[in-house]
Amino acid sequence: MPVSRDFLDFVLEQLETVGELRPQRLFGGVGLYSRELFFGILHDDVLFLKVDETTRPAYVAAGMGPFRPIPEQPEYAMHGYYEVPADVLEDRDALAAWAQLAVGIAATAPTRRRAVKSKKTAAAKPRQAAATSAKRKRRPAAGARRRPRGGGSKRPRGR
Repeated sequence: MPVSRDFLDFVLEQLETVGELRPQRLFGGVGLYSRELFFGILHDDVLFLKVDETTRPAYVAAGMGPFRPIPEQPEYAMHGYYEVPADVLEDRDALAAWAQLAVGIAATAPTRRRAVKSKKTAAAKPRQAAATSAKRKRRPAAGARRRPRGGGSKRPRGR
């Protein structure tokens, strides 16, 4: 079930003190950003905030669990985001404090980017590609004239 407009508006109103808040619809839910930092998820009218080893115990103590994009498959739980307790969600100041912690965690979390190749690996690639292309027979471009096979002479035979 997608996020209802009423719930989205409610959460955005509760979080208006969080700096530069921006919702972004994604995969049937809504991602919450503060200054380009992804810190929360709205899914099925439930708010999940980013956690780490220091903040997760408060969520667990309140009986909350991790975000499960596919509820029938708990093995796909995203343990980096936990459900916000209802009493915190209803209390604007408490929610703002929890959200600020989540933004702080997002700011310090390592970003997942493509692995940068070492200079040694990157330098080996062009040489390897050049060696491979030298082994391949070059094919003429489409529509290009081909040289006649044989003696290579362009003079007519028989004179």
